[in-house]
Amino acid sequence: MTLSFFRRTLFLLFAVLLTASLALAGCGGDDPPPTTSAPPTTTGPTGPIAFTGGKYQHQTTYNDVITVATSNDDGTISVGIKARTTGWIAIALSPSLQKAGADLWMFTVDSNGNVTAVDSYSPGYSGSHPPDTANNGKNDLFDVTGSEINGVTTIEFKRDLNTLESYDVRIVNGVNAFIWAIGPSDNTFEEHSLLGFGDITASIEHP
Repeated sequence: MTLSFFRRTLFLLFAVLLTASLALAGCGGDDPPPTTSAPPTTTGPTGPIAFTGGKYQHQTTYNDVITVATSNDDGTISVGIKARTTGWIAIALSPSLQKAGADLWMFTVDSNGNVTAVDSYSPGYSGSHPPDTANNGKNDLFDVTGSEINGVTTIEFKRDLNTLESYDVRIVNGVNAFIWAIGPSDNTFEEHSLLGFGDITASIEHP
């Protein structure tokens, strides 16, 4: 049994409990609408969700719905996300694959192409997740760009591997587990349409 197979088996076990907790907690508010299992719909054709040209060292597509691609040096990680939605996208960096204590990155792109990137924190299984700036922290996501084309939202950004902030999860050498979720609209208080699990592989010579 490989480490990858073992990890993904654990992911599936966590999924049952986590989906139930997120259905109660919502992704943006205290009293969200009921969760759905149907993927978000788009009014136009659906474009590709792969990054081409060797731009990133690693990329993985999950459920043919979302691709997460990364490259890193010893200080910074570059992240690219493509998802089949015109709504919000969230990545919750969580070594334990639990919402409580996760370092949550949320993104939206509006109809005018304006990108919003929020570096936030999930203090528990229920309730909202305030931005780090509300707790005397800072938004550690930088060089953020994004677009919505043919029903696909693309987000690219950078972050320090170790921000030295208590509300952020340090990205370590090797495998870094995360929870992903996508929403049907840019209203981040609206319940997720789909969620799942993945991992970021970082290669750090001097961790």
